[in-house]
Amino acid sequence: MLRRLVILTLAALVSPSAFAQEPDSPPPAPPARPVVAVVLSGGAALGFAHVGVLKVIEEMGIPVDVVVGASMGAIVGGLYAAGYSASDMESLSGRVDWRAGFDDAMADSPYGFREREVSRRFPLTVGFDTSGAWASKGLLNGQSITSLLEVLTFNVSSIQDFDRLPRRYRAVAVDMSTGKEVVLGRGRLADAMRASATIPLLLKPFVLDGRPLVDGGVVNRLPTDVARQLGADIVIAVDVRETPSRSATELHTIVDVLGQVSTLLVNQDIGARTALADLVITPDLAGFRRLDFASAPKIIAQGEREARKYSVQLQAIAQRISASRPLEHAAGQPGSYASLPLPVPRSVVVTGAAADAEAAARSIFGRLLYEPLDGARLRDAVDEAYQTGRFEEVRVGLGPANNGTAAPALQVDTVPLAPPKASALLGVTYEGNLSDQPSNSLVLAPGVIIRDLTGKGSQLVVGARLVDSQGAAAEYFQPLGRRLFVDAFGSYLYDRDLFLSGDSAQVGRLDRGPAGGFWAGSLLGPGGELKAGISWSAHHYLDPTTPVTIDTSAAVAAARLTLDSRPAAVFPSAGAGLAFSYDQALPQLGGQEEFKKLSLEAALAIPVTSAFTVGLTLSGGTDFTSGPSAPGVLGPDEAFSLRTESQFRGFQEWEIRGSHKLGTGLDLQLRLPWLNEVIGTDAYVLGNFSAGNCWSDPGRILSSFSVRTGASVGLGVRIRRNFEIATRVCWVDTGRFLLAVDIGSFGLEEASGPLL
Repeated sequence: MLRRLVILTLAALVSPSAFAQEPDSPPPAPPARPVVAVVLSGGAALGFAHVGVLKVIEEMGIPVDVVVGASMGAIVGGLYAAGYSASDMESLSGRVDWRAGFDDAMADSPYGFREREVSRRFPLTVGFDTSGAWASKGLLNGQSITSLLEVLTFNVSSIQDFDRLPRRYRAVAVDMSTGKEVVLGRGRLADAMRASATIPLLLKPFVLDGRPLVDGGVVNRLPTDVARQLGADIVIAVDVRETPSRSATELHTIVDVLGQVSTLLVNQDIGARTALADLVITPDLAGFRRLDFASAPKIIAQGEREARKYSVQLQAIAQRISASRPLEHAAGQPGSYASLPLPVPRSVVVTGAAADAEAAARSIFGRLLYEPLDGARLRDAVDEAYQTGRFEEVRVGLGPANNGTAAPALQVDTVPLAPPKASALLGVTYEGNLSDQPSNSLVLAPGVIIRDLTGKGSQLVVGARLVDSQGAAAEYFQPLGRRLFVDAFGSYLYDRDLFLSGDSAQVGRLDRGPAGGFWAGSLLGPGGELKAGISWSAHHYLDPTTPVTIDTSAAVAAARLTLDSRPAAVFPSAGAGLAFSYDQALPQLGGQEEFKKLSLEAALAIPVTSAFTVGLTLSGGTDFTSGPSAPGVLGPDEAFSLRTESQFRGFQEWEIRGSHKLGTGLDLQLRLPWLNEVIGTDAYVLGNFSAGNCWSDPGRILSSFSVRTGASVGLGVRIRRNFEIATRVCWVDTGRFLLAVDIGSFGLEEASGPLL
């Protein structure tokens, strides 16, 4: 969705044609004095107020020659320096999901489906090596925000000297290795904006010319001194800040605490910075918070209202300027970004990549040559290269021609992906039901993954299950070439469901025994795999529907097809998932069970707005060997359950089972941006309606077709892409109401069988 919003915006603002401005053209003549600079502070989402202030400055006819910014001020300032007007940026704010720019899609490895399955089953990961444990330098690589800024400034990406932009520009960053301030005045504009806005702990340091750079607001939130060093005679500074919390009750989350610390630190020397400005505009942004990106249009409007309170001071500056140079109204401001044409590149230059990765990048971006660049295709190419899993970062811009022609080259700068050789893993799943039969199930799944033992992409995963599911397992994944693989596994598990009956706890279902087997298959890119294999297992069951104990064993041949384009396992905002499987028991290999089983699970997430998503789910299956004379051939572990993670949450898993199943569901998901600002993470209102049934005798399906129904409504919080906390009030057609609490990672769990 972010891709479409950004590209539609870019396409509306630019017109493809031959590139007009050479990067080595002489700089424009300096304007008649006085030189006017605008300095924009950091402030995260509060920085959108800069746009409203710039809108008033334009209306006053005050010409802006120099723009200096830190953090979010560097982003707004960079767009303004590139030629965007305040009205252009105001229009962008309502059409671009800026918050999603800080929400990376996962960079998958060449064996991306496997890596994604590991991250979904074990959402908590800490890498380690001989020097000890270490965590990521930041929660996100920042690929999404990097791509967003590159697309928005692509027309000027070949201009390496920021003095040659429509407006002179500087961005302030901090070198993490030295702690010193870095003033960026050369290179690619998007890189300077991105480096200055690299929020510590949230984004990894942005490496530029070998220096790890982060948010410039850490050391110089209002860089008026930089504007004076550039020769500015008049400096208008805009200082947006969040009011410091006055009591402990206002510090709700870790985001609030970090924001408070940051505010107190950067405000210590703000007096010296403001003294260098002719005018300091400090908008009152009470009611807005640093992460309130969804309120960008409102923050811009508030910034404009606040700027008008400084009309007298701005008019005085305009009169001072008019004494020596003419004023410029908004329509006459220099360097309109929309007037800068896009090029027709005729070559691709790839840097930072190994030979095979470079060839892959050349193939992807080579499709963009010899025709006017289209913003949507450019972003698609960046995403495609990133999703190959070969790169930690992919940056794209215009570089000098390298084939003897005047046409600029499409330059692709990459940072190779280097995952840790070993990581400690932890999965957590809790399901609790409060009803007439309360139940709960808590599973902790610690593990270790060791990569590349027998070649690139190989994985050894060793893990355990604790609390209500107990046991140990090991799995080894071995690539065979680029796409083919084999995967061997073995385990011993003791699994049980508990519920309360009267005053005592009862076992609802018990299953224990060893299992092992292997798969062979082909990866279908980062979102899918096709595989087949054989497994052997022995089970000791306590079936609550009988209730009797059963000892059985099975040798099973199976085939799986899995396709999943959803960017997150929990609360996905877009994409589709499909899991298709076929299992056939092979008693000739020593198993006691005999069955043929076909199953399907599908999910579709349809984004209606940036906050509202409609989901459709379908699950079904059949046992070909059951019939009127032999109903219910499937054993307790193979029989279909009407309940899934998203459907019929009001039933226990073992309550309605059968050899045939058909179920469908409608899911409604509404993101609550205002609540996100309170708790510091995504929050959703959730709704579901489900219909379907399970049958043991196929004759009954035709003679007396019956449909069970269920519904739920609740609140969910996405801690990470693959980790949720959700509580729902559930209802089923028996009249039961149930309060359900789910914690953990949930998705297409039948897609490929549980990892470990």
